[in-house]
Amino acid sequence: MKKSKFSLVERTEFYMIHFQEPARMFSSAPFKGGTGTCSTFINRHVDIDYNHDVESECTRFLREYMIEESDTTITLTAADVSKRKIFLNEDSTIFIIATSGLNNALSVGSIGYHSAGTINIAVVADIPLSDSAAINLIQSSVEAKSQAMNDAGVRDMTTGDPSPGTSTDSISLFITDHGKSEKFAGRITPHGRIISMEIYRMVVSFAKEELENGKHHR
Repeated sequence: MKKSKFSLVERTEFYMIHFQEPARMFSSAPFKGGTGTCSTFINRHVDIDYNHDVESECTRFLREYMIEESDTTITLTAADVSKRKIFLNEDSTIFIIATSGLNNALSVGSIGYHSAGTINIAVVADIPLSDSAAINLIQSSVEAKSQAMNDAGVRDMTTGDPSPGTSTDSISLFITDHGKSEKFAGRITPHGRIISMEIYRMVVSFAKEELENGKHHR
């Protein structure tokens, strides 16, 4: 088993992944997402009425917790982050962590309504992915999430149509291997298959839990 190249810190209101060395990043996170490098990733709970300038509010948050601001990427959710789901494969080359809230699930073209709901997924891959393979893997991950939503019967509560996700979902990929020899990461590649299947299982599980608990209605 490979030695992990990151550490996970879990708190009630947020969790944090700290990389031993800056990881290559491809992320739709609202705070310092995009492409480049990341030393620390945080997924944090915020109030459903959160209405702040993300840049300034997240900077205050980091200073409050004395977390280094540079190279820190943050995703936000009104969902309960303590109910996160985690996957780590046997050789520690793939780590996935996700949180979910589905009340804001939208069908394509719908504007929905104000409610807690975000699916935040982060994948850490100690795999020598090229840039195009990294984007291929993000595509595979989002496809898996969307199929899971449909297979679990999640629907937009305003239109009644099937929902592929919420209006505020995020996906983040962090690559800790320095190579770029792998050119593909679609759903039929070994790594793409594992990651897409685990994301699918996580999202189906989240959906079933919310539907059974009455937090979301078909």
